[in-house]
Amino acid sequence: MYKIIRKPMMVFSAAALAVSVSTAPVAAHDDFAKALAGVVAVGIIGAALADHQHNRGEEEYKRHPKVHADENAVGRCMHRTKKRVKKAGGYKAKLNHVRHVRANGDGKTKVDMVVTGYYSFGHKTSDVHCVVKNHKIVSFKHN
Repeated sequence: MYKIIRKPMMVFSAAALAVSVSTAPVAAHDDFAKALAGVVAVGIIGAALADHQHNRGEEEYKRHPKVHADENAVGRCMHRTKKRVKKAGGYKAKLNHVRHVRANGDGKTKVDMVVTGYYSFGHKTSDVHCVVKNHKIVSFKHN
């Protein structure tokens, strides 16, 4: 029973943390802090969704209807990163931070993030640049 509840609780906890992190700077009226908190929230929620789907063995990321498009974009990019790390012999990929998420007027969302892949020989930190359009990845670079 605990295993069934654990995954949704992880997503809920990440969302609760993201809300609490994003509301504190709002009260301070600090534009930089608001932007930073927003990026942190997007990263936490997107990474939690990607973890949940990847751990369930989902081959492709499935858009979550109850979260913002930016969070789904981060989730989709993180899911792809996890697949790449696993294909290269790694056993884990961890989101370090999201540099930025930009939605363009042409329907594309650009995600730049830093991810660490863990392998039997050690770990490697990489920049990931990903573009999502219509819930599909149209460009993906993992250095």
